[in-house]
Amino acid sequence: MSDIVSARAGGSTGPPIAVEIRDALSQLLASREFSKARRLSDFLRYVVETTLEGHGSRLKGYTIAVEALGRPDHFDPQLDPIVRVEAMRLRRALERYYVSEGRRQAIVIELKRGSYVPSFRRASSSSGMRLWTGLGAASRRLLAAVGRGLLPPPLTPPWTFDGREIQPVQQAQGAPAARARRPWRD
Repeated sequence: MSDIVSARAGGSTGPPIAVEIRDALSQLLASREFSKARRLSDFLRYVVETTLEGHGSRLKGYTIAVEALGRPDHFDPQLDPIVRVEAMRLRRALERYYVSEGRRQAIVIELKRGSYVPSFRRASSSSGMRLWTGLGAASRRLLAAVGRGLLPPPLTPPWTFDGREIQPVQQAQGAPAARARRPWRD
């Protein structure tokens, strides 16, 4: 009960508390991205709950494989990359979730590369640059290509990318819309 009271009293300042994180986790697991991905959901639920219980140091490839993914006790993480592969898939799924369905979530759950211990933070109101840096390299390349007008005209939105942030295209009044460059055609 004290967690609930402090969550209400604390508002949106300070680090997220366990009840807020569990609420964010249940919303995330109910999303389209995770509701049909049982293995990813099990992986995420396990690492979040283990961390909230104060046992984040136990989150190693072997324990995740055996306790979350149902591998046998004789599992060898050096021979079977299932945990590394699922962690990579989970990171991508989290990126997609927070860019789309979860973009308005107050609490963000992240699984940083090189670790199986999740981190929790409050979403910032200035999420433009944070969103950009949180995207994977492939997503950043795609957005950069779109911003530079390298996609076909029907897919080219009215904005540009200068290497740091996305800017709306400024057109002179009455000027015709700029055509997108199509490098594959002359």
